[in-house]
Amino acid sequence: MGKGYQINELKQKLTEILQDSKMGMSGIEISEKLVVSRITMTKYLKVLAAEGFLRQKIIGNTTLWFLESGQETFRFPDDYFKVASQYLDYLIKGSESQVFSLIKNCIHSEGLCLQASDRCDNSCNSPNSVSI
Repeated sequence: MGKGYQINELKQKLTEILQDSKMGMSGIEISEKLVVSRITMTKYLKVLAAEGFLRQKIIGNTTLWFLESGQETFRFPDDYFKVASQYLDYLIKGSESQVFSLIKNCIHSEGLCLQASDRCDNSCNSPNSVSI
């Protein structure tokens, strides 16, 4: 990563490295994997924790970072059917927190579609496109 970090790109990379981490990761480990300075990464981690994207656990003098439960990124329109089936499943099971989390993830994933503008323009504007 270079200077001028895109928050959506950063969230996607954090999701990739933290989703399989049951023990969490320190800010230093995360910054090394993303090739971002430790201080800059710490600032971003704190902002994302305030937004509810991450959670932190302080153990001694180390802060471990975890994904908040239910964090996922989607690419629209590709993931439409995946999201639609999850949404219906969560509604039927009556899990309000899962429904809220899914909607929040969809809203925050919107920028991913805009980055692939050619594909999105062609797919989203077609007469057969369906919106959630």
